[in-house]
Amino acid sequence: MKYRALIVDDERIIVNGIMRLPIWLSLDIEPVPAMTGLQALELMEQYRFDLIITDIRMPEMDGLEFISQMRKVYPDIPTVVLSGYDSFAYAKEAVNLGVMEYLTKPISNKKIILDVCMKAMQRVEEARQKRSDDLKIRERLEIVVPMIESGFIYNMLQDDG
Repeated sequence: MKYRALIVDDERIIVNGIMRLPIWLSLDIEPVPAMTGLQALELMEQYRFDLIITDIRMPEMDGLEFISQMRKVYPDIPTVVLSGYDSFAYAKEAVNLGVMEYLTKPISNKKIILDVCMKAMQRVEEARQKRSDDLKIRERLEIVVPMIESGFIYNMLQDDG
């Protein structure tokens, strides 16, 4: 699989339903389940994730706390909240934490999840391309800078004036 998504929800039926969506195969995404925010943080220490989909209301650590903790180490992972609570306070806090989308359960139109995942994977690809471009520039600078420095030193030695 090209990408990996972390699915965080304490309701097994929700996790199983999300894990069985056909979008994962079509977008080349491996979904990985976590039943709590703490378990999700532990998984994030072991694996690299390209997308996070999380519930808000969970035992031990709610989704907003999980996002807050996760953002300290992984500030740029696209994150989607999938919650049964259509609360403005939750949505506002999620937006303040940099959440890409706030979706409410149940989602009757699976195309919404597909569109959100496609948008997230586009962001991931753009970030990967930027990192690749930055690495190429750094590699070129590592070659050019010593040449410039040696040319400068040579010119200084030649110019005793």
